Amino acid sequence: MRSLGYDQFGNEQFVKTNPDGTFSLVTKYADTRRTLDRNAALRSAGHGNGKDVKLAASIDGAVVAKWMQEGMNPFDPNNRKKLRSILNDSDYRKFRIWEGRL
Repeated sequence: MRSLGYDQFGNEQFVKTNPDGTFSLVTKYADTRRTLDRNAALRSAGHGNGKDVKLAASIDGAVVAKWMQEGMNPFDPNNRKKLRSILNDSDYRKFRIWEGRL
């Protein structure tokens, strides 16, 4: 595989030559550990549990880029229901700061 460099989210992209001679684009997604650690610290400090406004989640740009590549634009108002479903899913629990249900 040959690296094509990094995108604006820190994801590295590669060109892979397949056995049949065709090429594939492979993406190695950036490490989201810093965002997850920050979210855990905010959650344990009680941030997100405001009286009037709640900080529900903080999502890393690499995750947003992955969703966009999969065809789910989290910024499209038509995808609000899908985004809410994703954020309520236990697989994405560590991106949540407020622990209530969206």
